[in-house]
Amino acid sequence: MINARAVPSIEVDQLIHFAVSVFWRAGAWTWNALDHGSQIDLGPYQERFRRFLLGEESFPERAVLIGNISNNPQPHVGAIFPFSNRVNGVWQHRFSIPGMAFWLHLGHFRDAIPAFCAVRSGVVFYSDTLNDNFEREMGALMGTARPAPGLR
Repeated sequence: MINARAVPSIEVDQLIHFAVSVFWRAGAWTWNALDHGSQIDLGPYQERFRRFLLGEESFPERAVLIGNISNNPQPHVGAIFPFSNRVNGVWQHRFSIPGMAFWLHLGHFRDAIPAFCAVRSGVVFYSDTLNDNFEREMGALMGTARPAPGLR
């Protein structure tokens, strides 16, 4: 874990804007990926994130954005569309691209997770690899996937 704001080569505010915009887009539109729709539900946060992206509102109090960046020169080549699940009573939305993974937690937190919010603290996690994380999340998604029409 590092304070990204203290590292000149990391433009943490641009990473935050990128991640929030991906989550917002995933909630605003149903993307037709692999012949089935992909959308997350941000509920009452949808409009608040839109206004945050436009610089009209601060980041929501009950939202935590966690970023993880890999220094692996050969990251796993693949992306995971934004998806959601409920963890300890909190909605967790996630997506991954090569070398980066982002989690957006929404709700009432019972633990210390808000301390790791990149928006408020500037903290990002810096890992040797995200490949294990990518494989674990892809495996979980594959377990719930439905065959695309025409591939049965």
